[in-house]
Amino acid sequence: MLERRLFTADHELFRDTVRRFIAAEITPHHDHWEEQGYVDRELWLKAGQAGLLCLTMPEQYGGAGADRLYSTIMIEEAARAGVSGPGFSLHSEIVAPYLMRYGTEEQKQRYLPRMAAGEIIAAIAMTEPGAGSDLQAIRTTARRDGDHYVINGSKTYITNGYNCDLVVLVAKTNPELGAKGTSLILVETGTEGFRKGKRLKKLGLKAQDTSPVLRRCARSGVQPAGARGGRYRLPDAGVALGTTDHRDSLGGQCRGSNRLDARLHPQPQGLRQNGVRLSDHALQARRAED
Repeated sequence: MLERRLFTADHELFRDTVRRFIAAEITPHHDHWEEQGYVDRELWLKAGQAGLLCLTMPEQYGGAGADRLYSTIMIEEAARAGVSGPGFSLHSEIVAPYLMRYGTEEQKQRYLPRMAAGEIIAAIAMTEPGAGSDLQAIRTTARRDGDHYVINGSKTYITNGYNCDLVVLVAKTNPELGAKGTSLILVETGTEGFRKGKRLKKLGLKAQDTSPVLRRCARSGVQPAGARGGRYRLPDAGVALGTTDHRDSLGGQCRGSNRLDARLHPQPQGLRQNGVRLSDHALQARRAED
């Protein structure tokens, strides 16, 4: 396998820590979690204690202030071990950056340290039964009522939806403005009227809890994450940020899965196609991937 020069010695020490954590705390339990349809909350606390959550967040908010390569290692090693249950990357690499970029100082202080400790599990609620992830087509509304928002709608296919304590929810605060009247609102799952639906049984990723949330009406006193309404560029920019993180996540999963597949299904060294050894085809593929 080709040597990669992307990671430093410190990165590789961290990789060893992650690999040992997965071997000790995730792999032995993963089959059970696939049967029950979600990961035990205790794992999140252990990951927080080991410093494996919200790695790129600043230290003042409970993170490590680490570069993105540390997050990439987390994703690669999970894929390498074939463990898909823990929704760590969505929690740490999508929701936490939303809060960091758009949240108020009070929101950052209130939520990010507890997310880094694994005490709060976070989710993002964009997808709707009739709209998919098309933000312009969502129907969930959030109407200001004094110091609260009355939120009406339903979200579905929400990763971490069953275990979550905090949701970054996309809603229309000014429906008359169409897409430009869309906002991001933080909702704690203990909020009056907020309900979680039945966990979805999926063909794959069976240990990764996925669930509908909200289920019609909730009354939230939590302020929006960032500007409110009239600025479609707010969630749009957030999606751009999340897409960058998600692209890195997918890349890490592919690299880790490729290494897992190479261990489980080594290429025969003597077989040839068009005069070229199959193992050389695999080598070229890895060069393109790296």
